[in-house]
Amino acid sequence: MDEKTPPAIVRPKPPAEMQLTPAGSEKSIRPPRSFSDKDRPSFSKPRRVEVTPVKPWVELDEAQNQVGEVFNLGDMIQVRSPWGEIAIAQIQQFYEVSPGSLWACFVPTEEREEWTWKGGSIRAELLKKA
Repeated sequence: MDEKTPPAIVRPKPPAEMQLTPAGSEKSIRPPRSFSDKDRPSFSKPRRVEVTPVKPWVELDEAQNQVGEVFNLGDMIQVRSPWGEIAIAQIQQFYEVSPGSLWACFVPTEEREEWTWKGGSIRAELLKKA
């Protein structure tokens, strides 16, 4: 090159134009994935458990045991105490939980020093008069 000739100006080539796709355009959205039955997630949405309401007890004034003896409220009966012996108790209430299932609530008339016993329940068919 001559000193009289100015150097040629080299211009860089413009970069290849890139087409950018905006985030909300159709090209950037993937189609939803379809699951076969085997590929479905193994969890399920929680469901509310159906609770059946508890039926109230039916209170009765009398009941019969297996032998046919009739027992009334306030009758004295024989029951097994927590210390293992037969004790005397008084019937406070009769109730029916379901048809054919009669129960008697009782309170003891006897206690021991080492035992505090507030009462219990017994099936009506097992009642014995004191």
